[in-house]
Amino acid sequence: MSGLPWVTLFSPLALTVLLATGTVGLPDPVASVVDGFATYGSCWVLGFAYQRGFLQALPRVATPLVAMLLMAAGFWWAAGHLGDTGWDLGAIPLAQALWSFGFCVLLLRISPSWSTLPRPLRIFDGTITLINNRAITIYLWHIVLLIATVPLIDQLWNIPFLETSFSWLLKSEALQFAAVWLMLGLVILAVGWAEDVAARRPPRLWPSGKGRSGGAPRPGDARNARETSAG
Repeated sequence: MSGLPWVTLFSPLALTVLLATGTVGLPDPVASVVDGFATYGSCWVLGFAYQRGFLQALPRVATPLVAMLLMAAGFWWAAGHLGDTGWDLGAIPLAQALWSFGFCVLLLRISPSWSTLPRPLRIFDGTITLINNRAITIYLWHIVLLIATVPLIDQLWNIPFLETSFSWLLKSEALQFAAVWLMLGLVILAVGWAEDVAARRPPRLWPSGKGRSGGAPRPGDARNARETSAG
């Protein structure tokens, strides 16, 4: 991002606008791939901007305001392009791109740097640490497992007791949500250790941070260490 940071940051977002307005037309197989990249591309580049310190150098007050305007623009676009699924931003690429980009800017610009979570949030410390340590595993497997829940839940309808007494639960998305996280837990135990091997860390089955003092650092730890050494 050193040469043209603003152009680099907003190019994917601009491409989303061109695709959504029909200014640029692409064949269906290519359009879906380009559309997916463009929708989240600016958020991806935003991560580099944050690591380089570019985002932190922007005005502290103006940046969140612009972020909220982008999020509002996403909702405005969605309101005029609702489909069969209603307010499903995933089905409205430009709305999704504007909302996601604005939301990420807001979080990265105002988020505090914590070496430990505040006391009211410490109950989530183990869960957050586990998700941070297994982010790639969760990302790679969650869609596959979401698809897998459909035939699995279909089989539950063949159990008379469940069909008659718990049909409301079988129809509920809450069951699918719970099933995905249960299966993700099994996947983390089965193959999650590969992330440790790739990072040249000792493999661990369930790296939630409990019962040990070492392990992978939390997201803010490396930055805190740099700031401490610089001071």
